[in-house]
Amino acid sequence: MNKKTIITILLALVGMAGQAKTFKTIKNPVAMACVNVANGELKAREVIFRDTATTVYFTMEYSKGQSFQFVSSSYLMDEDGNRYPLRSAEGLKLNTWVQSPESGITEFTMHFAPLPKKIQIFDFIEGDGSGAFKLLGIHDKKYKIKFPMMQELADANPWAVPEDWFKTDTITVKGRIEGYDTEKFGFTSMECFFQNVFEKDNATQVLDIAPDGTFYKKFQAGKYHSSPAPVRPSTSPCAKMLETGTSVSITTAAAATLPAGSAHVTRLPTSFSL
Repeated sequence: MNKKTIITILLALVGMAGQAKTFKTIKNPVAMACVNVANGELKAREVIFRDTATTVYFTMEYSKGQSFQFVSSSYLMDEDGNRYPLRSAEGLKLNTWVQSPESGITEFTMHFAPLPKKIQIFDFIEGDGSGAFKLLGIHDKKYKIKFPMMQELADANPWAVPEDWFKTDTITVKGRIEGYDTEKFGFTSMECFFQNVFEKDNATQVLDIAPDGTFYKKFQAGKYHSSPAPVRPSTSPCAKMLETGTSVSITTAAAATLPAGSAHVTRLPTSFSL
């Protein structure tokens, strides 16, 4: 073997060693969701896994004449949250608005840092900005995705209902209307609205007002212990959240108005101090 032949063989070996190794290609991959592409759809036509880079061939179907852009901070992400940043793109200019052609179809290619061989499913995310394009769950259609069953989720997250989750107790509403005058005001009662969140049931409680302006009402409520029931005087726009077994005191002053050309009218104020 002469010297020229040896040099030729060595050059060939060096060339082979320098070539990127392709270990997987996915033709016509499927995705689980296309997000934030309001005027069209983003699709992956092909994915090539190499030891030096992961290449994704995309098709953007977008309304003709409308503009879109892809940013250079785009990346792929695996199931463990690891990111594989975009290195380069062909077929469109990054960080620049691109107008969709008459056909409404734009094809382009993106090269990312290499995904590990074991990766079966991954996401494309067009940067971390608000409204970024996302193509989630890209995978080979032959790959069977395992979704957790309800029993598996329950077994993995054991939880017991607290003993005091539900309880029946009373709620007390009491207070006083300062300056109350039965004859002048013309009313001797007021209302509170009670809502049971779980039963989706609303009820009205009538509170009798004593001659001195005081009122007191205790009523039964069965609820989840830390989600109190709203109680609201009908003459007030504000609401008070009450937990069963507790009470609230309300003190307010009566306000009198005298509309022009009418009899003397006295009413409760439009707000309470709770």
